[in-house]
Amino acid sequence: MAWSLLIRGGLLVDGSGAPPRRADVAIEGDRIAAVGPGLGGEARRVIDAAGHAVAPGFIDAHAHSDLFYFGCPSAESKVRQGVTTEVVGMCSFSQAPVHPARRDAVVAWAGGVGAALDLRWETFARYLDALRAARPAVNVAHFVGHGALRLAALGPENRPAGPDDLRAMERLLAEALEAGAFGFSTGLVYPPSAWATTDELIALARGMAARRGLYFSHIRGESATLEEAIAEAIRIGEEGGVGVQIAHVKAAGRENWPKIDAALGLIDAARARGVDVSGDAYPYHAGSTKMDNLLPAWVHDGGIAKLLERLADRATRRRIVEECLVDGERWRTLSMGAVGFDEVFVATCARPELEGLSLAALARQTGATPAEAPTPA
Repeated sequence: MAWSLLIRGGLLVDGSGAPPRRADVAIEGDRIAAVGPGLGGEARRVIDAAGHAVAPGFIDAHAHSDLFYFGCPSAESKVRQGVTTEVVGMCSFSQAPVHPARRDAVVAWAGGVGAALDLRWETFARYLDALRAARPAVNVAHFVGHGALRLAALGPENRPAGPDDLRAMERLLAEALEAGAFGFSTGLVYPPSAWATTDELIALARGMAARRGLYFSHIRGESATLEEAIAEAIRIGEEGGVGVQIAHVKAAGRENWPKIDAALGLIDAARARGVDVSGDAYPYHAGSTKMDNLLPAWVHDGGIAKLLERLADRATRRRIVEECLVDGERWRTLSMGAVGFDEVFVATCARPELEGLSLAALARQTGATPAEAPTPA
């Protein structure tokens, strides 16, 4: 038998849960043709995998690569780690739907995570058409972001969704599911998703239950309110009749670490009574988020332009500091708990010379306290 590719002598980890075993893997074209020890036959290419593990492509169950596929469709940072499928549209963000009158709000929203978007579409279907045309090197399972739904229907204002607003979001969600979305995601510490009530999210979940959509949630708090936030996610799935995936399960902030056992117990108890709920976690002890997530939710009301106006006001800045500063040396937010200024680092920004520095190090360059320091000159 002649194969396109023969991977010989590796330790096969096949993803089934079975113990690793020595086996060869033969590939013909773009399909696995045979698996077994000592496969015979010729192959146009042979890889000696002795001393290495051979596994199917990995699934990254929570990624934000949708921000970058158009600029880097090769997705090499994932492919070189063995990732062949990514789940995107996470934490309430997606590049569609887009209300034409609110396009700038979506662009500003994405700018906080370092993305420069060229939004050439309005509907989720047209967006997926553009994504397919870009031909990303990985398989993509896409969710529609609740924040995108809310921006399209309500804008960036902090207000409850009225009946007309909710119907608009339900229509946009149905269109996204019809186009190929797997469900909707929330980032309930990130405005505008943070403005949603539990009842709003239950209504949207019910609206996609018939299509077996999944509710994927960065919950409303991962620190002091961890248990309440997990209970809310479970309630949304249970009353909405959909499955729930809780993103990056953790207890943020050293003082909240003891809460994790009770939080996991809530998930176990829900599963025991038949709720389809599970969670994922990343294998490191640092988070990554937008710098403006260090600010209280009320500062975001009205969008980025309003946020910048508030930061320019001395009295408002003082209110923020009084609300968030703990013991003069730590900063407390709903999503992160209390962290030291030496524990928060700039990953990327418009000034590369500041990247990699902690907020404490940046403050030392100005001679001011970290809570009051301006950006170094």
